[in-house]
Amino acid sequence: MQMDVVYKVDENKEKKMLAEKEALEMVSKEITKDKTIHYLMESGYSSHEATNMVVKLERFNRKMKIKKAQTRMVRGGIFILAGLMITIFINHISANNFGFITAGMAILFGSIQFFKGLTLNFH
Repeated sequence: MQMDVVYKVDENKEKKMLAEKEALEMVSKEITKDKTIHYLMESGYSSHEATNMVVKLERFNRKMKIKKAQTRMVRGGIFILAGLMITIFINHISANNFGFITAGMAILFGSIQFFKGLTLNFH
């Protein structure tokens, strides 16, 4: 009898954990807040618990997007600076204009990454 109670508690806990994971995916995919709350309520959460969880997941998701955007901006800035330094160095030591050709792709890649991060930050 006691074993049945323990099994049922573990089963409910597992079901709620799966629901939390699914809710995080729903918030990440920008599925409406109401649908996510409804899904959590069907999984055994109260209306208040489901609403609080969705709000927390939305905050977490937003923070992760900002962190990803900032990482892209930093990485892009590093590539731009490295490309510029290589360009200046090669142009300084050679009479030809090979520096820009050599490091132009790094500058281009860095610029793309920087602006992708910038747009993600404001999205």
